[in-house]
Amino acid sequence: MPEGKFPMMEEQIDFGGSSWRWWCTWSVKQRRLWKLVRRQQRHKGKKP
Repeated sequence: MPEGKFPMMEEQIDFGGSSWRWWCTWSVKQRRLWKLVRRQQRHKGKKP
């Protein structure tokens, strides 16, 4: 996991409950992005 996540999380906690909602949606977006990146890398590896 990228180290940059943790300082961002600490900043968001100060804003209250809405920050946790933001954190959850952000982590979900990151997971989807990683899946897309891995899929693209796999396709690149297959095709010359």
